[in-house]
Amino acid sequence: MAEECERRLRITIDNIAKEIGYENHEVSVREFHTGGANYTSRLYHIMLSTPKHEDLKLFAKVAATAEEVRKMYPFQIFDTEIYVYTKLLKRYRELENENGIEKQNRLTTTKFYGFSKVYLYETLVMEDMVAKGFKTYDRFKSIDWQHASQAVFELAKFHALSIAIRDKDSEEFDNLTSNFGLLFDGVQFKTFFDIAYKSALSAIKEEHRQRLTDFFNKQDFDFYNKPIRYPVLTHGDYRPSNLMYKVYEDGKLDIVPLDYQGCQISSPLRDLMYFIFSGTDGVFRARYYRQLLDSYYSELNKALRRLHVDPEKVYSKEDFEYELELMQPYGLIMGVMLLPVITVHEENAPDMTKSTFEDFAITPNEVGAQRLNELVEDFIEMGIL
Repeated sequence: MAEECERRLRITIDNIAKEIGYENHEVSVREFHTGGANYTSRLYHIMLSTPKHEDLKLFAKVAATAEEVRKMYPFQIFDTEIYVYTKLLKRYRELENENGIEKQNRLTTTKFYGFSKVYLYETLVMEDMVAKGFKTYDRFKSIDWQHASQAVFELAKFHALSIAIRDKDSEEFDNLTSNFGLLFDGVQFKTFFDIAYKSALSAIKEEHRQRLTDFFNKQDFDFYNKPIRYPVLTHGDYRPSNLMYKVYEDGKLDIVPLDYQGCQISSPLRDLMYFIFSGTDGVFRARYYRQLLDSYYSELNKALRRLHVDPEKVYSKEDFEYELELMQPYGLIMGVMLLPVITVHEENAPDMTKSTFEDFAITPNEVGAQRLNELVEDFIEMGIL
């Protein structure tokens, strides 16, 4: 499998080299691993060299999801992400140009070079952000305020562009987003949750287990897939592992969101709850939860106004608070699903080249168990549990 992945990757790189004029090129390919932070892809650093041009440092991911998994839960690997890079983000950049958005307020993206849709070996190739000094946050640690506030700044810009297009031309919005379906419907969502919850439950304090079970039994999982007051294109998997960051000598921090496979039309609070409860611990939330929510809405407000959209008319603070009330349980659901996976040690991480979704029933380790119990206690404190 690994040899065939690399062989097909080299074919894709050769095609890209021809398109960008890298004649008589040489390709160096090195596979690397994220230590349990990535499950669906094989990852590669690539050096593309030719005498007439500077060496080009690229990053590629090749689908690694087992065919058995695809048969159980059919989905098109990378199709959504390819569309985001080749169509959506280009339209977003045009919109920023039309509105004279300055560089510091533009959506931060990585340069996309090409793709292959060969079944079981789907491939995406983009610039290597690691070579530019970017890295991912330590998944065993709660994200800090500097990274969290910058992350919601990027998220607000992403959501604002979606809102602005719909506000200016609803027909264009419908056409632009017609390719975004649901990665998993409500039934599949509930199935995956039940698998993860069975293992997570053992790490949760006994006095809270029945309360938690009763709460989840009442949930309509399909509800969290839908928009509420205003349809927004959401990222779908907005967590620290999918955000690369770089801190400069002057202390400035840049964040680049990646992995757009889960984009769908929903509530902006879906992304925000997902990010907060997958990437923070109880100590962070006790100090910054409300502050981060307010920071997101403030940045969304500013981003909309830069795009000449009135937030009060399309997505007011009242709308935001209303959706927050309804979407907060999604943070609990996703926290229970994700935290054991996010904090798993590499040797216990599922291998999607030969695993099924049942292998995501991971018994939480010490870090995962602590984060899970802090999550439950926070939702009890909120009065939601």
